[in-house]
Amino acid sequence: MNNLPSKLFNPLLKTLPLLALFVAALISTTGCGASSTTTRTLALPANFDQTQPVFIDINLFRGNVIVAEDPSLTNIQIKRSFHSRTNPWRVDQNLDINDDLKHSIDFIDYQAYLTRTTSGQPACVVTASTAYPYPDEQWVNVDVIAPKILGLNIQTTDGDITAANITAPFNISNNHGNIIVSTTHPIADKINLITADGHIDLRISTRSTGSINITAVNGRAAIDAPTNTPFKIRHPDPQHAYATLNPGPNAMILQTTSGNARVIITENPAKISPVKKLSLPVRP
Repeated sequence: MNNLPSKLFNPLLKTLPLLALFVAALISTTGCGASSTTTRTLALPANFDQTQPVFIDINLFRGNVIVAEDPSLTNIQIKRSFHSRTNPWRVDQNLDINDDLKHSIDFIDYQAYLTRTTSGQPACVVTASTAYPYPDEQWVNVDVIAPKILGLNIQTTDGDITAANITAPFNISNNHGNIIVSTTHPIADKINLITADGHIDLRISTRSTGSINITAVNGRAAIDAPTNTPFKIRHPDPQHAYATLNPGPNAMILQTTSGNARVIITENPAKISPVKKLSLPVRP
């Protein structure tokens, strides 16, 4: 029996290793997953002023955050979801993957409670940390909706942050993720929006006050305003943009080391509707 020409097999032999690498990479990226979701309502105690706005303080080891104001509510609604994805290609894994995945969520320490700030303002605090030996395989997504919000502090990693119709001040820090803030409340206090790897989008009212300072390393900085605006806008180079709004001592600082950063100044800032579902899973 004559052998088939080897040239017929060469393309296949060259393709198989690439196909194997693709499948291995796909399994390594997706892995096996588990999740747990709960919704909780925090009612303001009787000794809290029901009409006083709440300060939101969120600190996550990893995950997405959505915060929105909804005046129709009479309490604070929190939706959180735990996610764990075990990588089956870990070279040092000696445990059964399914068993490891089943119990991995138990390593997440999550807390949500009401307290007061040093000035006496009601505050909603949400924290999440993990003792899992592979923390990069876990994340917690958190959505918080409250009737009235004044002040926001958020810190997370590997997730996107979205805030809608919140009254400043804001202090938002992200490491590898986007930041989107849109509010109809005029800005009259300080804002810090900082991410190490992601885009920043801030939409504010023309009635806002203060100075804008944007730095977008390895990206572009932009300030969009009505054509008849009296604001002084400067773009000394593509990575920096500055503006002075109506007189005010507050500063709005946007910084990203890898991404674009933009401020949109408009008569009617785009509203982000109160969140009805969980935030999207964190990017692989």
